[in-house]
Amino acid sequence: MRNAVLSIVAGLLGMLSASGPLQATPTLLFDGSGTPEAQGWTLLDTAGLGVPPATVTVGPDVFSVETEGGRIRTYAYATSPAAFLFSVNVAVTAASQDPFDAGFYIGVISDSLVSVSEPINHPDRANSIFVTPSSIGFTNYPAPGYPGIQTYALDATQFHTYTIYYNADHLMQIFVDQSNSDILNDAATAVLSRQFYSDRNSPGTGGNWDRYLIGSLSFGDHSNDININSSYSIDFVNYEATGPLGPRPVLASVPEPATMPLLVTGIGMLSVLSWRKRRTQISRS
Repeated sequence: MRNAVLSIVAGLLGMLSASGPLQATPTLLFDGSGTPEAQGWTLLDTAGLGVPPATVTVGPDVFSVETEGGRIRTYAYATSPAAFLFSVNVAVTAASQDPFDAGFYIGVISDSLVSVSEPINHPDRANSIFVTPSSIGFTNYPAPGYPGIQTYALDATQFHTYTIYYNADHLMQIFVDQSNSDILNDAATAVLSRQFYSDRNSPGTGGNWDRYLIGSLSFGDHSNDININSSYSIDFVNYEATGPLGPRPVLASVPEPATMPLLVTGIGMLSVLSWRKRRTQISRS
């Protein structure tokens, strides 16, 4: 019996060693030549709305965009829901952002309630990253109960590959200049991470998952604010599905800002009633 168990264990170890490390096989979604829309991406551009046109430069290997004056210009690519790695090799020479908007962002989830006609073009901003010349980070509405802004400092004016790993547990990890193989084999260190978080525009939506399109890849300038713009160059974009998604995590509901005063008032009234009850009991005794 002992020999049989040892044989089984040896066989399992042999299978594990034979399989070796996980090998990455990314798919190139944009090679830097021509335009993204010519390679299957969907363009959203606020042309004809009284804002200055974006400056687009098409080179043999690098695609560049400069926006100004509240111009929205995003590129989106729809994939099937799955765990995945999404990488963008980009240099950002100018970009601004605030807690609500980003001149240049990279997103992997869109919010279909923002636009029924073009749902993949509208990123869920709480689950996107921004890139400025000096940092990258998650950003979303700075209200009680929300994760707030998370940043990582670097020289983003140089070309870097930013990879978002959305794993089976709905955890987003951000890697800089790391290969897909190293990421999949736990040989790379994430600079930022965040569990999937409900849209900052609708606190308290809880488990309303139907509105979110996981795997809706996008990048560009998603702000119509006059002072939120960008200038960037894209070398390549790739994607790799790594397996099915696991069970959806329970999203904690956040009270609407308007209900917070009522909540505080209610707690205060309960405290007063409790104090009166204790005082009455003491006086009777």
